Amino acid sequence: ELQDLAERQVGMVAAAWKKGLRDQYSLTEDGRLSAKRLINQFGVAEVLASMDIAIAHYAVPVKGRGFSHSSIDEAWEKIGGIAYNRKNNQGFN
Repeated sequence: ELQDLAERQVGMVAAAWKKGLRDQYSLTEDGRLSAKRLINQFGVAEVLASMDIAIAHYAVPVKGRGFSHSSIDEAWEKIGGIAYNRKNNQGFN
């Protein structure tokens, strides 16, 4: 049951990531593993909130093409730091 819950939470994060990026990017298997680690460390609600912030601040739109691929990678990499800072009241609230 716990494994099912963990998979559902990863699925929630993956779906929110895809929706936040206008259905143009999906998490890879490595991304799903990273999401699982983030959820274990910060909780699913914090990961979702931090992901929204990361997309808003770091995902760079490219006219007619969605987002710059490198900015998507950067946005994903920032989620853990944003969650950490929010948890410790160091900004991004």
